[in-house]
Amino acid sequence: MFADRRERGGENRLSTRFVGTPANVVGRLEALQVATGADELIVTSIAPDPRDTAGSFELLAQAWFEVAPVTRDRAPVVAFSH
Repeated sequence: MFADRRERGGENRLSTRFVGTPANVVGRLEALQVATGADELIVTSIAPDPRDTAGSFELLAQAWFEVAPVTRDRAPVVAFSH
């Protein structure tokens, strides 16, 4: 039973792993937000080099505000995690 839960959790984690252009990732994050009703999203990175992580987060933040401007129902992204 525990193994089943772990396996389902792993599948769920893979279904929320987004890789692509900043605009593509923003679109998928928006869809995740709508599907879950989340009022916040936590973004992480597995990039081994912190400079790559910072660069990716910077591109994502820029795209977040360009593709999906802040609205009354949507708080801006204020922090990313590595």
